[in-house]
Amino acid sequence: MSSSVALRHTRHLSTAAGAAAASSTSTTTISISKAKSKLKAEHDPDKALEIYSSVSDRYISTLSSRYAQEYTVKRLAKSHRFSDIESFLESHKNSSQITQEPYLSSIIRSYGVAGMFDHALNIYHEMDDLGTPRSAISFNVLLSACVHSKQCPPAV
Repeated sequence: MSSSVALRHTRHLSTAAGAAAASSTSTTTISISKAKSKLKAEHDPDKALEIYSSVSDRYISTLSSRYAQEYTVKRLAKSHRFSDIESFLESHKNSSQITQEPYLSSIIRSYGVAGMFDHALNIYHEMDDLGTPRSAISFNVLLSACVHSKQCPPAV
């Protein structure tokens, strides 16, 4: 067995064991990777919000929850529920992590994914008021939000 096949097999076993342990402790508690899989397949925005809320409080890593947040925003955007997107993302400002640039950057990026660049720009301008430092990271995320929202001016 090659090393890559052995590694895949080991990952599969560890993931399966972790999922079995998680499902045996509680039926409503799921891992972030399971939530992302469910969010990819779920097209009902209300159910997407339920899935996200079942994992959002337990994961403090911005990166681990960023994708789940984006999938949720995508589902809401497809249903043209932009006021729900605004409420959903603005509620993240109440978190103690708001002073961390990666956390706030995920909110900016999510607004871009939803096509709401004006909101992304407003969040970027609020960074000083929220006590969040600005760097090239947040500026690049703002540019990414512009591209995702398709509101960038054409290249000259």
